[in-house]
Amino acid sequence: MYLFRMKTTYLGAIDIGANATRLLVASVETGQLGNTSSPDSSPVRPVKRLALRIPLRLGEDVFSTGKIQRENSRKLKLLLQSFKNLFQVLGVETWRACATSAMRDAKNGPQIVRELERATGIRIEIISGETEAELIFGNEIATRVSDGHRYVCADIGGGSVELSLVENKQRRDLQSFNAGTLRLIAGKVAPEEFVRLDAWLAAARLGAPSASTAPVVEVIATGGNIGELSRLARIKDGANLSVAKLRAFRAKIAATPVSRRVVELGISPERADVILPAADLYLRIARGVGAKSFYVPSSGLADGILYSVFAQH
Repeated sequence: MYLFRMKTTYLGAIDIGANATRLLVASVETGQLGNTSSPDSSPVRPVKRLALRIPLRLGEDVFSTGKIQRENSRKLKLLLQSFKNLFQVLGVETWRACATSAMRDAKNGPQIVRELERATGIRIEIISGETEAELIFGNEIATRVSDGHRYVCADIGGGSVELSLVENKQRRDLQSFNAGTLRLIAGKVAPEEFVRLDAWLAAARLGAPSASTAPVVEVIATGGNIGELSRLARIKDGANLSVAKLRAFRAKIAATPVSRRVVELGISPERADVILPAADLYLRIARGVGAKSFYVPSSGLADGILYSVFAQH
C-alpha cells in the first residue's frame, strides 16, 4: 500500500517601494509518494496566502530632501520587524526583500539598509530599474504573449517607470525612467527624462529594422494604480481596459478635487493624489506606441520577487 504525503513550504517576498511596502507569503505543496526508493515530488505554482500593503511613501522624503528621514526609517524598521514575526508564525523558510527607486536614489539608502538588516535580520537588496522590470514582467510575458505579435510592458511606481518591448515572445530593450507618480507630484522629473521616454516609445512603435513590423497589440500594464483604475472601470478579470475607457475615467478624476475622490469616485485614500498622474503616464505610453488597450494582470513586483524565490528554492 502506498501513502501519499504532502509537504507544505512557505515562501516570502518583500517589496520596499517609493509609494508603499508590500509583503507577500505563498505556499508550495509538494506531493510525495511513500514506500518507494525514489519519491515522486510534484511541485506546483505558489499559492498566495497573505498579502499586505502599507503606504509608507518613502519617495516623498527622497524626492524632496534626497534622503530617507529618520521617522520613515523608524516606521520601516517596525514594519520589517512585524514581517519577520509573521514569517516566524507562518513558518516561512525562505524569503527575499528588494528595495526600488526611493532607496536607489536616497543618499543614505545603503546606510539605512545596513541599519535595517542589523535591527531585523532581513537582508535588503537595492535593485536596479532593469532588475525590477525583469522581476515584474518575467512571469506575465510567458503566459500572455504569442508569436508574431509585439507588446509593450509598462510598470509605473512612485519613483520610476519600467518599460520593455516584447517581440515573438522575446523581451528586449528594457529601460527604466525616473518619472514615477510621486516624483511628478514633487516636480522632480527632469524634462530630459520625458524626452528619453518619448523617444523610447517612438522606437518601440516603429520597431528595429531587423524586427517584426507588426503593430503593438497591447500594453501589459502593472502597478497598483492601473489595478485601481481597472477596478473602478469595472473591468472583469481577463478582459482588457481600453484606452478610450481609461481616457474617459481620467477626465472624471481630473474634474474631481483630491479631497472628494474617495467619496465620489471610490478611489482608495492612499491613491487619491497619485492616480491622476498615473493615468496620464499610462495614456502617454499607449499613445506613444499606438496601442488601443491595456492588459492588467493581477501580479506585480512582489509576485516577481516571490517567483524568483520559488525558482531558487
